[in-house]
Amino acid sequence: MRAYITAHDILKDLIIYAITEDNPTAEGHPMLINENINSTFSTPTANSNVRPIMIMKPNDIHSFMQKINNGLKTKITCKLTNQYLKIKLETENLHAISTKYLDSTNIPYYIITSKNLRTVKAVIRGHPINTDLEIIKNELTELIFEIVNFYQLKKRDQARTPMPLFQIQLAPTENIENIWILHNLLYTKINVEKYNTD
Repeated sequence: MRAYITAHDILKDLIIYAITEDNPTAEGHPMLINENINSTFSTPTANSNVRPIMIMKPNDIHSFMQKINNGLKTKITCKLTNQYLKIKLETENLHAISTKYLDSTNIPYYIITSKNLRTVKAVIRGHPINTDLEIIKNELTELIFEIVNFYQLKKRDQARTPMPLFQIQLAPTENIENIWILHNLLYTKINVEKYNTD
């Protein structure tokens, strides 16, 4: 197993070396050395704002993580979540280096997107079944919504019969939450609901 020497370890050694019998301070008392050093130089925890990297669980997790650590020349750990390894990194810089390394070694992965960066899927109820999709899209665009995808839902029967339901997927913009308070569109009263896949 590879041994890692971190800045945390080096600073601990320097402080212990600096504390001598000629300098009997409260912080330098032999009984307090370990406690003070560990509290001052605690191991940093991952920044909650850095998005986790998800990698499909390999057959040999230990060897895989050893390869990743050797390739990045740093120490990172993972958490098992169903069929994936969840890697949480401390900084955005390390996150960028890690994804670049994974790309260069053709290791497939995906990144969990924070909720405020995700698209929103909604269903619009209230328009007639024969309403022109382009007219609805144009009206929503004028209301400063950025449309990623928009289509009319259909029944799961053999004929794929259209329903008076229109699904919209919106890009994350400043006014994205306003979609939930939209009650009138094209001079028609409507309801906007969260899209449910069930």
